[in-house]
Amino acid sequence: MTSGKLSVLISCFNQRDFIAEAMTSFFEQDYENIEMIVLDDGSIDDSMDVIASVAQKAPFPVRFQTQANHGAAYTFSKLADMASGDYLLFMGGDDFVAPNSLRQRIEALEQNSDLFCASALCRHFRDGKIAEFSFAGEKILRFNDLSVSEMLDVMKRYRLTEDGMFILPATIIRRRDFIEAGGFDKDMIGDDSVLFYRIFVHAAKKKRKFIIFPEVVFFYRQHGENTCKNPEAMWLRFSELYTKLGFCSRRQASFSAYSTYMQKVRQSGKWYQKDILKRIFNDPAVIKWLTLGAICRDLFFPRFGRF
Repeated sequence: MTSGKLSVLISCFNQRDFIAEAMTSFFEQDYENIEMIVLDDGSIDDSMDVIASVAQKAPFPVRFQTQANHGAAYTFSKLADMASGDYLLFMGGDDFVAPNSLRQRIEALEQNSDLFCASALCRHFRDGKIAEFSFAGEKILRFNDLSVSEMLDVMKRYRLTEDGMFILPATIIRRRDFIEAGGFDKDMIGDDSVLFYRIFVHAAKKKRKFIIFPEVVFFYRQHGENTCKNPEAMWLRFSELYTKLGFCSRRQASFSAYSTYMQKVRQSGKWYQKDILKRIFNDPAVIKWLTLGAICRDLFFPRFGRF
């Protein structure tokens, strides 16, 4: 059966060691109507050589090109502009998908025009071994019981980040809805959450639906260059995100951004992060005494588990 085309959109930045696995993971799939577009975001390694070599072996059309470095949001937005498929799947060049993991989500979209996206579960991949779930499956799957409007309320209440919500590379989005919702914001550092908020607002107006399947379809590779390990990038991303969506004041946004980042710091055991502390205490919007109190509490009373 010939079904709608899927555009696989991969962003790559200095990922020569990973990009081949990212691309070839789509070679062993249960769906054939695929186009792949790989956009290199100004890599200074030989990522483009690897991309070109892998593209020659692909069982479907592959387009690839490079650009000056602009960041993930700009790159994904440009990839979407280049796509010709009915459905879009976005992924970074250091991750990969499970074998035979596409058809179920695409068939759901094909058979139900009310669906604007079909998602599934994600697991971490570290040092060559599959690790824990990115977000607990039982928690994510409970979202299936909610309406689109109820999901919008959850997004606002959890500030879009605390419970994981949807994982972008595990979600196939109908291209028409992506465009009508406004797509990515090219000016932001990272914009998965803004995209999902926009597309859920759009879906609520159109009385559309979503679905999350219980299968693991995507593997998020953890390594030293992940954005979540960069304190400056994380600070900027969350502060920008909260302010952009207007869920809270700038003052609250600053502290919420710090709180979210502290979860990562606590997990790593590296308490002194010069870049983030400098930004925190140079920002006039931060409640400085409260932030300092939070640091002290987490340092000296970690059993409270606040962050």
